[in-house]
Amino acid sequence: MNSYRFPFFFTDVPIYAEQGVNAFLRYGQILVIVLLACLPAFAGTSSYIFDPIATAGIPRSLVQTGSLLLTILTVTAVTRIALRIAVQRFQTYQIQ
Repeated sequence: MNSYRFPFFFTDVPIYAEQGVNAFLRYGQILVIVLLACLPAFAGTSSYIFDPIATAGIPRSLVQTGSLLLTILTVTAVTRIALRIAVQRFQTYQIQ
């Protein structure tokens, strides 16, 4: 991540921001990660998913509960990774 110093409107305080398309790509990555983390909950509560599984003899409530638990596990893993990255960036941050 390359941040550059920019003067901010109507103040003397500079801010640090990314130039060009990099900031938008980062927001796109965040959106994809959040969508993938929520995907098991949406899929498990969709009738297209649990109806064929229910015909195989597995109760709908088990499929829905399992999908929600899988979502919780996925979000927990993503959160732990994000926390690890944030702590590493904080520890290596230097004021220039």
